[in-house]
Amino acid sequence: MCTNARSLLNKFNDFEAIIAEYNPDIVGITESWAREDVSNAELNLNGYNMLRRDRVGRRGGGVLLYVKDIFIITPRDDLTNGTLKRVFGVKFNAVIVTIY
Repeated sequence: MCTNARSLLNKFNDFEAIIAEYNPDIVGITESWAREDVSNAELNLNGYNMLRRDRVGRRGGGVLLYVKDIFIITPRDDLTNGTLKRVFGVKFNAVIVTIY
C-alpha cells in the first residue's frame, strides 16, 4: 500500500483505521510532512517497524515506510545519494524503495 498523505499527523487516526481494515505487510507514505520536532512515538503504528526520512529546512515532503514487525528488515542507507536525499530501502528477500 502506498499513499501521498499531505501531512500524516493530522489524519493519523484515519490512517490507523485504514491499516487495521486492510492489514498490509508494507505501507509507503510520501508527503508525510513530519519534522524533527515530531517524535517517532507520534508516528508509530503498532505491529510495524517504521523508517522515516523528513524534509529538512522546508515545509512538506518526507517519506515513511512501515513494514510489519514479523519481517526482519535491514535499512539500505547505501541507496541514498546527494540527489535522492529522502530515499531509503530495506532488504528482506526483496528490496523495497520509497522515493520522493
